[in-house]
Amino acid sequence: MTEPKEIEFGAGVPSVVQRDAHRAPAPLAFGAPAPQAATGSPPAAKAPRALAFPDAGPDAPSAGAAQAATAGLRVPGKLQFTAPPSSPPPRPSAGEPARALFGEAGHPLLERCFQAARDRFARLYPAHRLRIERAIRQLLPPRLQTVAGAAEASLAASGEAVEAVARLMREFNELDAARVMADLLARTTRKEGLLDRIFHGRNAEVDFRAVLTVLKQALSAFPPRTEALAATIQRAEESLMITLAALGAVADVVQAPDEPALERALADRRDVVSQAVQQLALLPLQLRGVDEKTVDLLSRADHLMNVTLPAAMAARSQGL
Repeated sequence: MTEPKEIEFGAGVPSVVQRDAHRAPAPLAFGAPAPQAATGSPPAAKAPRALAFPDAGPDAPSAGAAQAATAGLRVPGKLQFTAPPSSPPPRPSAGEPARALFGEAGHPLLERCFQAARDRFARLYPAHRLRIERAIRQLLPPRLQTVAGAAEASLAASGEAVEAVARLMREFNELDAARVMADLLARTTRKEGLLDRIFHGRNAEVDFRAVLTVLKQALSAFPPRTEALAATIQRAEESLMITLAALGAVADVVQAPDEPALERALADRRDVVSQAVQQLALLPLQLRGVDEKTVDLLSRADHLMNVTLPAAMAARSQGL
């Protein structure tokens, strides 16, 4: 029986590590052709190549776009961040005869209406030019319905202001403060005779301070009311004057001989607005009269309550 041979490790063919220990490492080559693989060995992996970007103009189609075009596919276009071409302004339609006739600033009839209002209302026109011109444009071209409804809101405000002033005047007159103060003074200063005491008895003392305090409170409520009414009257009168200027200018410039009803409506509306303006012009005078009487009555009430009646009561108590 033969003895097994001893296996020797490390002898014989040198290992791969020993064989390559003295070989210098080869430099990495990118883009160089790979060496041919030995026969029977697996194919070596391809080395990566650098990306190539073709130098094409902005309008040149890319390779993907060319392939898609060849395949018949639709390629989305590039995003453009430029302003879109401005569309031409719309032309005025031929279905607006009124604006084509009177809406233009340079129309001769419109300019003549502006000039007529400027001449007849020289003091009003500079301050309210835009409102007057707007009122004239609303009246042109003149139509019966437009003329009949002109200044409708202003006339309603004028009528309400007249009613408010009349109501204030009635309340002021019904208070009759002058008569109340005269009665207080007469009752305080009158001496009672013997027959008065026998037949009528002794009159009760009147708290004149309480009566005069209530009277002063009622009088003090009138000045704020007159001030508010004066502001309302001024606004209503201003609006009526603007409409009156527009109506007068249109009636003087635009002639409609074929439409007598329209000319009559223009004249009647102008007369109504003119009369309303004249009526409003009288209201501030009435309000100023109420203010003057109120101040006078308040002064008399203070004098009566703090000077006259206390002295009369003192003299009466002493039998004078």
